[in-house]
Amino acid sequence: MDLLKAKANYDLLTAIMVNLGAEANQAAKSLLKLLTLLLKSNMTLSQKEAIIATEYDIKMKNDIRNEVENMCNLSLGVYEEGMEKGMEKGLERGETRFANLMKKLFDSGRMDDAMRVVQDEQYRAQLMKEFAIQ
Repeated sequence: MDLLKAKANYDLLTAIMVNLGAEANQAAKSLLKLLTLLLKSNMTLSQKEAIIATEYDIKMKNDIRNEVENMCNLSLGVYEEGMEKGMEKGLERGETRFANLMKKLFDSGRMDDAMRVVQDEQYRAQLMKEFAIQ
């Protein structure tokens, strides 16, 4: 492949649709199993390579190994990005809940309780229930 053509395709996406239907044949099931293996984020490249060699009789050359490694890194990147967004949302939700609790305590003149919830996690959870803060 011409190097200029290869660089021009770096940001292009190739999509493959596999329609298994109700009566998927063995080849389709095997393809789906292989794709699932390639996209697993909890396995190393070496583990995937060993399974691909034994179950599919595919010996990975360097170019294929690099592509599989890119796929592994892609799925890991998607997972990490999802975790990061989830953590951010969780922190925002926790801050909002805590602020709501403190406001209710201040509004009702419960300053001692406000001081206590800062240090006592169980008491904080108890008051969250008491004030029905979700």
